Amino acid sequence: MVSTERAWSGMLAELVRDAQRLGEIDTGVDTDQLVFELRSYMELANFHFVLFDEADALARGRAAVREKLDRASLSGGRPTGHFT
Repeated sequence: MVSTERAWSGMLAELVRDAQRLGEIDTGVDTDQLVFELRSYMELANFHFVLFDEADALARGRAAVREKLDRASLSGGRPTGHFT
């Protein structure tokens, strides 16, 4: 389980670094902190969805992830053409 969690975080960190190289995310953003926060949103959303049967938990998690990525992006959340 530990290796799976580390692999998941590592993959997300690599995706953030790729987005930084592509100019999608500000290079000044702390990759480890961003990954930690994104995973926190996703895990809490899943926790509430599964444990409390909260139907809107996943939508709230997606909204939190989107907002965090928008804040980290160089375009301020405006589409740049690389991702939709």
